[in-house]
Amino acid sequence: TRKADMKIIDDFESGIMHSGNSDKIKSIARKLISNLRDIFDKASYKISISITKTLSDPNIKAKQVFEIKSKAKESILAKLARYKEASHNEANRSNPKHYRGDER
Repeated sequence: TRKADMKIIDDFESGIMHSGNSDKIKSIARKLISNLRDIFDKASYKISISITKTLSDPNIKAKQVFEIKSKAKESILAKLARYKEASHNEANRSNPKHYRGDER
């Protein structure tokens, strides 16, 4: 989302700089957009530091690893059950219990 936000800011800056505004307005806009970029960069840095600290906490890390493992395990178990059922159905189709032929 940060890249999308920066793209919006760049597009906005491009629109202002290529418009018929005076040089003074362009200068003010350039300063404001520069400050806005700095604010986004600082916020992004603070968020990444916060996430890094949170994920480096052993209790939180263990909890997250457990959740990921349990979801992955459920997913694998579900796939195995589907494959087992599919192979069972395929075996039943190839070896029918009731044969209807021309023998009547």
